[in-house]
Amino acid sequence: MHKHFRSGATYFLAAAVLISAGLTAGSTDAFAKHKKAPATTSSSDPCAEPTAFIHDHVAKIRALKAQLGSHASTVVGLFGSSSTADEDANAKIAELRHDADGVNDLLNAGGCKTIDIDQEIKGENPAATHKASF
Repeated sequence: MHKHFRSGATYFLAAAVLISAGLTAGSTDAFAKHKKAPATTSSSDPCAEPTAFIHDHVAKIRALKAQLGSHASTVVGLFGSSSTADEDANAKIAELRHDADGVNDLLNAGGCKTIDIDQEIKGENPAATHKASF
């Protein structure tokens, strides 16, 4: 259940970023004088943070896959024994991919360019696949 909460929280966070960026894009005096505006580190592009989130997850997936590949070339890997570390790495890859797919769906819903995650994981780095039209 903990993993589902984390995935749900990821969707909520990404949706909140997209919505808040859209709602505050044109407002300059949105905060009361007694409240300080939060420091923003993101660009004015509402698609930038979700896209960076996906690229970060892709990099983590690549690193875990490389780690798994190096285990297969060891003597233990040649005899086919599955280690708990490999199972944990595969579970983490699945979780990262699930989160990246969800944020990619949010990019599409928000009219942003989506990312071909499979191509990115392979390292082919294609251009974004499409921009949704409404």
